[in-house]
Amino acid sequence: MKNVFYLAFIACAMMLFSCAVPRAGAAFGSEKVSYSNSTTARSASRSAEATSNSKLSFSETQNITGFYVGVEFEDIDIGEKMGVQPEVDFVYFSDWKMFQAPILLNYEFFEGFKGYAGPNLTLLVDTPDGLNSFGFGLDAGVSYEIFENFKVEARYDYGLTDYSDTDFVEVKFSHFQIGAAYKFGK
Repeated sequence: MKNVFYLAFIACAMMLFSCAVPRAGAAFGSEKVSYSNSTTARSASRSAEATSNSKLSFSETQNITGFYVGVEFEDIDIGEKMGVQPEVDFVYFSDWKMFQAPILLNYEFFEGFKGYAGPNLTLLVDTPDGLNSFGFGLDAGVSYEIFENFKVEARYDYGLTDYSDTDFVEVKFSHFQIGAAYKFGK
């Protein structure tokens, strides 16, 4: 069933490709896994029973590299210098493979230079047991059109979702992208 969903997702993206700008580049991520366990220790004394809580916790962060490919759809203008920029991307790291659908509000500061930010919906591919497939993050970045129809871009995706489905483990994922996009035609 998952494969049918992924194929449908890709097919919809391809149908919309006629009004899309292909984009690709490198991705640099960090996977943060935090563990915590609360315990209660009781000690008896002559006058009263005392209770103390202790919490054992630690986290590991692993830096990983990968790539992204995707399509940015035509801006939906909502003002002279402002627009909405929907996208569909595939991001690949050795342990993480995901489709992302950011919907970004962009603003053109000056000719060719845009800043943007907005929410990002994520669908993890081949999710192992114990992890949820759907996530949510916030993206922010900039792009600069070097030549007509060719731009470079950099953005950060801050993952807000805890992908773990247990109470004592938290798994979060964030990454930085740097790449280029080229618009075919006018």
